[in-house]
Formats: sequence, structure tokens, C-alpha cells
Amino acid sequence: MFLRFRKPAVNPLRGEVAACIDSQWRILRLDLDALARLESRVPDASLLQFVERVATQGLQVTDVGHVLSVVLSDQMVAQGQGADVEGLHITGGYLAAHKLAVELLHAAFAMSPAQASSVQGEKDETTQ
Repeated sequence: MFLRFRKPAVNPLRGEVAACIDSQWRILRLDLDALARLESRVPDASLLQFVERVATQGLQVTDVGHVLSVVLSDQMVAQGQGADVEGLHITGGYLAAHKLAVELLHAAFAMSPAQASSVQGEKDETTQ
């Protein structure tokens, strides 16, 4: 019984994030398909403009809904449950949903310190 409620291990290098939805732990991530569908849903001209807006102005309520519906519909289809995400309960309410959306975007677009230093090293070499 205890293991059922244990938070699963995630692979941050794949951009995975764990979330408790409908009293069940799920591993979520924004894959390329989800990113493409997210780009078509947000009001910004491109996904990069969306990320820039979120980085400077923060997530709006509709942004949270777009991110989570894209990710959750992918997972539900993969599990054979259909794509209807209406009525799913995220443990912790809106604040947890907002945090989850931020974590998913961060995992999809952020670089690890090692990646950032290697990119910085490439920039330094090209400027010399």
C-alpha cells in the first residue's frame, strides 16, 4: 500500500516531471509533439516568443491550462484512456498546477550547468 503513494523517479535529462493527478503519480514531459501542439494553442506567434513572454511576464491562467492539457492528453492517449482532460484533479489545486506547468517548461527549455558552460565555451572560441 505504501509503494502506491511513493513519488516515482524521473529522468531530468529527458525533461520528465512527476505529478500527482487523480490520486495517481504520473511522469510527464513536453516532447516534440506536445511542443508543436502547444505552439498552435498559445496566442504568441511562435513557441520561442511564448517562452520569452512567460520568462518576462510569468504564466497566465490560460497558459497553465494549455501546457497541462497538451501534456496530459498525450499521456492519457498513450494509456488508452482517450484525450479528455476535463475533470482531472491535480493534487494541490491551482498552485500545484501552476508549479507543474513551470516545472514542465523549465525541464523542456532549460540547460544543465554543464550544457550551459559548454555552449559558453563554444561562444568564447568563436569570438576569439
